[in-house]
Amino acid sequence: MDFLIGKVLESLREKGVLDKTIIIIAGDHGESLGEHGESSRAFFIYDSTVSVPLILKLPSSNLKGKVIDAQMENVDIMPTLLDLLGIAVPKKVQERSLIPLLAGGRAWADRMAYSESYYPRYHYGWSELKSLRTVRYQYIQAPRPELYDIVRDPMERTNIYGQSGPQAERFIKEMKRIQERSPVQGAEEKVPRQQDNDTLEKLRALGYVGEFTSSARTGDRQGEFEHFKEAVKANPQFARGYLFLAKAYLDRNENFDEAIRLTRKGLELEPEAESAPLGHYVLADIYNRLGRLAEYRAELEKGQALEARIKKR
Repeated sequence: MDFLIGKVLESLREKGVLDKTIIIIAGDHGESLGEHGESSRAFFIYDSTVSVPLILKLPSSNLKGKVIDAQMENVDIMPTLLDLLGIAVPKKVQERSLIPLLAGGRAWADRMAYSESYYPRYHYGWSELKSLRTVRYQYIQAPRPELYDIVRDPMERTNIYGQSGPQAERFIKEMKRIQERSPVQGAEEKVPRQQDNDTLEKLRALGYVGEFTSSARTGDRQGEFEHFKEAVKANPQFARGYLFLAKAYLDRNENFDEAIRLTRKGLELEPEAESAPLGHYVLADIYNRLGRLAEYRAELEKGQALEARIKKR
């Protein structure tokens, strides 16, 4: 990447236009290094994968080396470019030019940045994820909503959704407003457009393509089951992956010994995680089916006690 950027800059320099050229470098995604059990990107939308660099090189030397410590979005790039070129920003454009900030203006304290991931929906038949982030909080709309104080908890480890009624309500209302303003009816039912084999191979080489499973619409669970197996094979530290795979065995009513082993592995990796109660409930269900009632009751109580502790965090 650095080499290729260098070639572009050198070409501009040779043509004598580098000093009067606007250059913008932006990341399209971050990369998780094991946070929240994810070793890459696309599935979750925590800061590790949605926080990206934005670098502007402008003709004006007055702004050289200036750092803006404010929350921005990649969708701000278009109005910023129009502003720099003296072109009026269309009224229907919802985002803002960054030029006032670069000129010393105040940051937008109330700014909420929107992110989403339909990867869980398209590949596993699970719910999509959507988030709103301010400079202080990160809200994630999910089957179990999440809210993090990213100033006090930058690694997003403690979900305070159940402890912050007013803050949570503010995000819920704004998310509803955004969805009403930009409806996406049918998105849950849509599948990625088919690509030719050459394009698919290029995308796979870049890490953007997996095998699509439409289990949400067809009811076919085999593809989902195989994805779980691949997930834990690719990332042996993916605690939730072991629990999901164990639950898949349980749903298939087969290989209970392997399901028990997988569940215990997942609980060993993250015994206090928000997904950990699932592990205890899976074990309880298995033991109940096997008639091991004492172990069933013990795991059920562990799951209930852990879930109660998690809600109090």
